Amino acid sequence: NIALDMVKERLISKEEAILRIPAEDLSHLLAPIFDSAAERKASKIGSGLPAGPGAASGHIYFTADAAVAAASRGQKVILTRQETSPEDLRGMIAAEGILTTRGGASSHAALVARQMGKVCVCGAHDMDIDYARKTLSGHGVTLKEGAYLSLNGFVGNVYAGELKTSPSQVIQGLLENKAAAKRSATYKKFEQLMGWADKLRKLGVRTNSDTPGQVKNAIKFGAEGIGLTRTEHMFFEGNRIDAVRQMILAEDDAGRAKALRKLLPYQKKDFVGIFSALQGRPATIRLLDPPLHEFIGTMTPAQIKALAKKIKVTPAAIKSRIKALHEENPMLGHRGCRLGIVYPEITRMQATAILEAAAEVQSKGIKVLPEIMVPLVSYEKELELQKAVIDEAAAEV
Repeated sequence: NIALDMVKERLISKEEAILRIPAEDLSHLLAPIFDSAAERKASKIGSGLPAGPGAASGHIYFTADAAVAAASRGQKVILTRQETSPEDLRGMIAAEGILTTRGGASSHAALVARQMGKVCVCGAHDMDIDYARKTLSGHGVTLKEGAYLSLNGFVGNVYAGELKTSPSQVIQGLLENKAAAKRSATYKKFEQLMGWADKLRKLGVRTNSDTPGQVKNAIKFGAEGIGLTRTEHMFFEGNRIDAVRQMILAEDDAGRAKALRKLLPYQKKDFVGIFSALQGRPATIRLLDPPLHEFIGTMTPAQIKALAKKIKVTPAAIKSRIKALHEENPMLGHRGCRLGIVYPEITRMQATAILEAAAEVQSKGIKVLPEIMVPLVSYEKELELQKAVIDEAAAEV
């Protein structure tokens, strides 16, 4: 408000006004909010780092599976974990908000929540989660799974019970196209500031998006394309994670090929949706990046037993494979292009899915501009090997 008013009074330029406003402050304008009177009366039971701005209320659930099941029944969910991993992605997508008792602003929960626009409080060290008893405790209060919890992602406060929330006026105006919201002072000032920024900027702006819905929202906010699509996030959708695990646990090329044939139509469908939503804008799509242990390393005994039965191997065989794939330093281990070099069939499947999807969407008269990113390349030879596989896939499409 102050910066915009100073421009109006000709005290500063538009350029200076933009530089004076911290970028993270704009995210506060997009997040849902609590009723202030209700929040003052609420029972605070903990606090952590405000990792994803906004306000969210929902039922506590401690696993991704429970969160997805509850959301499918129409419940609003707060996914509550000590810390999250890629395997929790389904639950994070289903949740209104995310609470962790460990981690910080650069943790998995915080990074993914911000990308998805989810409310998130991380590192609530004054709270305790008991997975066995399915309880969350803080400030002398213990809540059981299914109880209501509310998160204020602006300041990191955690409250017992349900607090009423509503979308911000900017969201109502841009994404829901509500006329009343567009007439609000908040929306008009946001629109004015972003208009100045658009005229003055020198760089293009793209979005990180993994789903057609995220793409459509980003375009309404002015994105000119996708800067990064993480294909590994798609593997955690629905039941396709079992096919991924089957591929990882396969003992030979034939077994891997069988599992990858199951994944191909899923990936293709994802890309058809993304390219259709982009309407001719470019998309950088990254091939599989994380180490394989991230897909199986967090499996519970019950999940191991169920998967063993499904793919007809012993639980001991799965445990042995998990141990073999364990990475001491997953940031620098067997991942990125090195995965694609050792298992070129993975790169071939993903490239085929991208290019077949592009051809299908283009056949409908929609321009498609796919850009395939080969991750973590250190040497020219690594890129040459992966490019050869992608070129082979392109020749067959």
